[in-house]
Amino acid sequence: MKALKSFYSVYVSPLAVEIVSHEQASLAQGRFICRQANYPSLHRFARNLALHHHLPLHDYVQLRV
Repeated sequence: MKALKSFYSVYVSPLAVEIVSHEQASLAQGRFICRQANYPSLHRFARNLALHHHLPLHDYVQLRV
């Protein structure tokens, strides 16, 4: 049996860059940018994207840890 992978998505809204897990997709309010299973890499990408757009980063994945 294959192990289940966790996937994380990045969305950009007018107010923030959001990171959500695949289980929390309903939280995303913005435009979908990318998805991947490597959380540290995705977090770096989202942080840099937020800095580039002068937006806060909302990491909903961290809220449930």
